[in-house]
Amino acid sequence: MGGYLSSSSTDSSPTYFDLYAELEKTRIERQLAIQQLLEHRRRAYKLAEEREKLKWSASGGGVMMIFCLFSWFHHKNMLHLLPIFPTLSYLGYETHYCYGNKAALIDRVANQIREENIDELVPNTISVQDMGQTTSQRVPEQRAAELKLLNDDFIEAEIMLKNLQFAQERATKFVRLQDLFTFEFGAAATVTCILVAAGAIYKRKDFAIPIAPLIMGLGYRYDNAFGEKHEVVREHAETLLKANDERLKVVGGPLTLKEVDAYRERHFQ
Repeated sequence: MGGYLSSSSTDSSPTYFDLYAELEKTRIERQLAIQQLLEHRRRAYKLAEEREKLKWSASGGGVMMIFCLFSWFHHKNMLHLLPIFPTLSYLGYETHYCYGNKAALIDRVANQIREENIDELVPNTISVQDMGQTTSQRVPEQRAAELKLLNDDFIEAEIMLKNLQFAQERATKFVRLQDLFTFEFGAAATVTCILVAAGAIYKRKDFAIPIAPLIMGLGYRYDNAFGEKHEVVREHAETLLKANDERLKVVGGPLTLKEVDAYRERHFQ
């Protein structure tokens, strides 16, 4: 092995140390880029999902507020207007988040917290001991190309693993939603029957007010669990990604090797 290296090496060829350092730097940069791209897609999907959810929330909340207004007008009881205020607050927040600058405000506060308390937001670090020694032997050009191709294969395998993990997480989420819908349907049906029975017994039509948001919420949950809502959300998320929406930016901006090295010096050296 030593003879092969000594016979194949030249003074201009890089050392193992230099080549590994370059490959490690490339690997770290690629890993950072992968994490940021995945975070970019996750934010786009969540924002598109919240926009779809807002359609159902606004419809159900609007119907409920109309019933509350009619009930107040009929019974002349101001207490019947109480559900309107939290409903308006919730819908206002969701609208601001989906179409306003709420995400930017959250990112600004999160970035401030990150800068002020970064050491308190991470778990206890584990010290890493240096295992093995570097060598100063020269690397032939062919071997260097093979190592770079191998490094590319590792990155591609990591990307495939991330995609598989994302697909498994989504599949698990769909199964959980489908399983949970059975209990939600039973609970909503029970509450609806009780409200209808109570309204018939006490001759109170206003008892039917909560039924509207229950049905709207149940319809939204059914569409999420068994419908094609995920396809619509995915299309909207892809549209947001192509538009390069400002709300999709990572808190603190893209990670850099300088930040990684600074954190490593504080906790690992």
